[in-house]
Amino acid sequence: FEKPDLPKFDAPKFEKPDLPKFDLPKFTPPPPSSSYDFSPSSPSPSSSAKDTSVQDALDLVARDKSLAFKLLDADARSAEKEARALRAKADRARGEARDAKNEACEGRPGGKILCLRPLNSGY
Repeated sequence: FEKPDLPKFDAPKFEKPDLPKFDLPKFTPPPPSSSYDFSPSSPSPSSSAKDTSVQDALDLVARDKSLAFKLLDADARSAEKEARALRAKADRARGEARDAKNEACEGRPGGKILCLRPLNSGY
């Protein structure tokens, strides 16, 4: 048994484009220094007193804002608690209305599922 010769296929030649050439900027790192100062630097006494008064003013403003936030947060929490109570009351009323409608629909044609009723029935 001889296998048939397959036709030859030559792919077209494709030359890849050259990448653009550019020069990178020269960078020389600073020489390493072995004189590191790890001691904490102390500020001058005049700037320390000035910084303290500024810091005290900032602390006072922050304290006032924090107090205002706490008062408003307490008001909001009480309003949310009242809203939850009102939501629960409304949900109970909705359940009672649904039960009353179902009870009224039991005597209508179609029963609770279809409940055919006149337009002026109110439910």
